Parts: sequence; structure tokens; C-alpha cells
Amino acid sequence: MDVPVVLIADDLTGAAEAAAAFVLRTPRIVDLDALRSVRTSLDAGVTAVDTDSRYVGPELAAERCRTALALLPPSGVVVKKIDSTLRGPLAAELAEVREPGGLLVVAPALPALGRTVIGGAVLVDGVPLERSAAWAAEPRPAPASVAEALAPLPVSVVPLPAVRGGVDELAAALWAAAEGGRVPVCDAETEGDLDRVVGAGRLVARSGRTVRWAGSAGLALALARAQVAAADPPHGTEGGGLPAPPPVGPILFVVGTAAPAAREQLAWLAAHVATVVELDPDQLADPAATAHDVAARTAGRTAVVQLTDAGGAARSPDVVAALARVVEPAARDHPGLVLTGGETARAVLAALGVGELRVREAWDDGVVVSTARGGRVVVTKPGAFGDPRVLVRIAQRLASTRWHVHAEHSPHEEDT
Repeated sequence: MDVPVVLIADDLTGAAEAAAAFVLRTPRIVDLDALRSVRTSLDAGVTAVDTDSRYVGPELAAERCRTALALLPPSGVVVKKIDSTLRGPLAAELAEVREPGGLLVVAPALPALGRTVIGGAVLVDGVPLERSAAWAAEPRPAPASVAEALAPLPVSVVPLPAVRGGVDELAAALWAAAEGGRVPVCDAETEGDLDRVVGAGRLVARSGRTVRWAGSAGLALALARAQVAAADPPHGTEGGGLPAPPPVGPILFVVGTAAPAAREQLAWLAAHVATVVELDPDQLADPAATAHDVAARTAGRTAVVQLTDAGGAARSPDVVAALARVVEPAARDHPGLVLTGGETARAVLAALGVGELRVREAWDDGVVVSTARGGRVVVTKPGAFGDPRVLVRIAQRLASTRWHVHAEHSPHEEDT
């Protein structure tokens, strides 16, 4: 019998990424309200919980994490999904996940996207996190190490040579840190390194000790690989036994993220979508009038709604909530939604009254395809993920007719 898995994430795209690692087990994504209604079935399957706490204060983040933990089944795998670049109130949330007398293994690396951990510090494509552009949209500087991000939690760095040593020795190092009252933070450069960390943690668990996990989607994938290796995977179609969603159209793209990568992705998409609605944050002050205008301009067509940069780099929760209210009427009329940025995705779905999604497929660059009750297709993507053409590829895969995209065509060049 499959062991139940509960993944706790601080935003919706993170919850989707983590859930997609277990796509063969028909995972679902729920908010805290929906979690209360499905708690009786948590002892089977995989559930990702979105606490929507990336940009709330530490006390509220801890409270939401406690609420999720209180509803968990008595046994199973518990994973606190964290951002691979250490954003969010990590210390407050991990203090709640950490059990007295148990082991909390922290492994933030996401090798597939160039996020590695060496010497207890995150590197983004080889550049130290604090010198990278990963925190460009954040109101404060990036931490120089995982220990700094987790302070005041006591940390013990497990260096790469120890990760790549014998599994028994690594398991002993993890447990020694826990016995010393410290949280082991594991270096990792490759998926194989994360597999070794998971193997050692599972060895500790087999000795009867409580083990919980904290890491990026890379760690979730390593845990999923370990489960598949330990048992025959379920039979069925791609996407956890559910049929792949049919082609959909029209599609509404909603981009509220302030991540720099999203701006270039939008430029490429705008070269292939006729209707692009740009909203200045000041327009959100009159949501009723703006919503009517957006609905009229996007009705019956694939369209993009995006915020301009006029409001500054960081989006406030109030701005994101106002954006969701403005796009809600248009979103109701579109069978396909593409939501970029975790806070934007959660706010739009909340405006639509959607508290639960079922994961169907996992694509590249953190793109996850899910369906809501009634069959609406919802695609989520973290704001900072993906190459410049990722939104164009999403449109191609979802649209009822395949668009022709010039491989070398720049969004700043005229079509010939």
C-alpha cells in the first residue's frame, strides 16, 4: 500500500511543483479551507497544501503551518516544500514542522534549474544567491546562507563529501545533527545527491525515528523516485491514471509576478497573442469598471492580462488581490487559465471559488497542468522559472489549433 504524502507549500505554484513530482499517484492541491473538508481521505494518496504564506509575517505563517499539521494523518511522509532561493518565512514554518526528538532534513537544491547548495549556501547557475538576480523583486536582500535564512534555528551543514559517502555514514551524520539539537542542511549539486540524502533519511526512518523533510521540488522528486523504486508504480494513463486534458481554447494568461524572467516571457507571448491587456496598478483602484473593460476585451479569445511595472518591483498582497478581482469575470468565461506566480495563482483561484485542483501533467520549467471541478484546465508556473519562450510553448500545447512559432524569431522583430 502506498504511504500517504502531505506536502506543505507557501504558495500555489510551489504546491503544484511538489505535487507534480508524484503525478503517478493522482495528487491533489488544496488550500487550508479545502484541507479541512478532505482530511478524512488524507491517509491515502498525495496531497499538497497551499498555506498562501510566502509574504505574510512569521507569526501568521507559523499559525497556518500549525493548522495544516494539525489536520495531517498520524503516519506518512511530511514534506515542507520551500523555495529553492530561500524566499518566505522559512524559520517560522520549519520551527513548526520540526518535531521534538525527530529529524528534519533540509535540502533546498533544485539541480534541474541550476539551484545548488555548496557549503550550506545556495548558488544560482553557479552565482552565490546574494549576488544573483533571484531576489530582484524582493524588498530585502537575499540571505548569504541557508543558516542565515533559517536563523534562529540551529543548523549543521552536511557537506558534499559526506553526502557522497556511504549511506550508513550519511544517515549517522543526519541523526547526529538531530541528537545535537540541530537541523542538518544538506549540500547537493545533482539529482543523485538528493537521492543519496533521501536514501539516508529513509534509513533513519526505518530505525523507528520520526523523519520529516524540507526542500524544493527537487527533494520532492527524489522522494517520489524512492517510492517508485520501492514498489511497483500504479498502472494507468499519464497524469496519475487520469486522461490528459483535451485541447482547450480560448486561454486566459494572467501574469502578476514581478520576476524579471516573466517580462521577457511576456514579450515573446505578446508576439503571438493578438489581445494583450496591460494594467497599471492604479487602474485596480476601480475594480468594477476595470473588470468590465478586461472582460469585454478578452471575451471569446486567447488573451493576456498583465500588470505593468509602474507599481514597483514587489507586488503587495493588496495589489495581487485587486488584480484577481479585476480578472475574475474574464476568467470565468475561459476554459483554460495560465497563472504565473504563486500569489497571483492563489488569488485568482480564490476569486473563482476554486479550493482544490487535481494534477494531470508535469511539463518543463515548473509548469503543472491541473483541472478544477467542472473540467476547467488550470496551468500554473512559478514566476521566476522558464526560458523566454515557455509561455508560447504552453499556449501551443493547450490551444485547439497549433500555432506556428519561428524558432529564432525575436519578440522585438517584425514578422516577415
